[in-house]
Amino acid sequence: MRYVLIHKLSVLFDEDLLRESWRLSTVKRIENCEDAIVSLLSEVKSRAENAPLDARSKELIIDALDFGIRKPLSLDFGHPDQKIISPNAVGFQFVVAAIARRTRKKRRKSVSSIIVDRQNQFNKAQIGTHYNLSRIAEGIKNSSEKDKAMYFNNPLYTDFSPEEVSHKGLTDKELTISKSADSIGLQIVDVYLWIANKLISGVNLPSELMELWQLFQHRSLIDGISMRGMAERFKNFEKNLPKLNDLTDEQRIVAKESVVQHRKKVKALV
Repeated sequence: MRYVLIHKLSVLFDEDLLRESWRLSTVKRIENCEDAIVSLLSEVKSRAENAPLDARSKELIIDALDFGIRKPLSLDFGHPDQKIISPNAVGFQFVVAAIARRTRKKRRKSVSSIIVDRQNQFNKAQIGTHYNLSRIAEGIKNSSEKDKAMYFNNPLYTDFSPEEVSHKGLTDKELTISKSADSIGLQIVDVYLWIANKLISGVNLPSELMELWQLFQHRSLIDGISMRGMAERFKNFEKNLPKLNDLTDEQRIVAKESVVQHRKKVKALV
């Protein structure tokens, strides 16, 4: 239910709090920002206490904030590589997913190499992103059927096949970093990206470039991360759930017991 909570949590933030959250997420020496984290979480907690949220959501949010206020340096604020959550690095996940998708479509076991344009400020983050995704793919491949089912049935992945979620076909070979001047492939990609960007921006291109666009547009796609996208996926997941009035007494007892156990777990963290 974390994706539902993200939406409910979002109503507590304004532009200033978002900017401060981003600053603390990307600062290198987080140990020097303990007071700032406590201040941020305390403000969000105050807003949560007065927000028109349902009781259980409010309880979960406040419990998490209380833990962070007590142990601010135990959270995921700060990172030694400030570019790891930059748009370039986050967006590179979609590039990796598209490569794995293309590999499966071509019915190949893997690809020989992945060549990435040299960008000193982002290459380290891109390498880290590819490495992590390849390890996840390998971990899913070697996990039990029970663990796979739990992973694949996550609400966020409702619209995806198991192959898509597990990045089947993704190579575990290291990325090759190259200058565009040394790679005809990167030069072609730069041309495609330039054309796509112009079209998305509503620029009218000459017929010669439109003919080039027609060569690859049917194989292209636009992907992204958004609150709207998460909401749509959860709605699709929710369609498969039984109606509240259709729950059996046994199911209601199990649900209540899970809440009790969760409260015990939270209390033990104090």
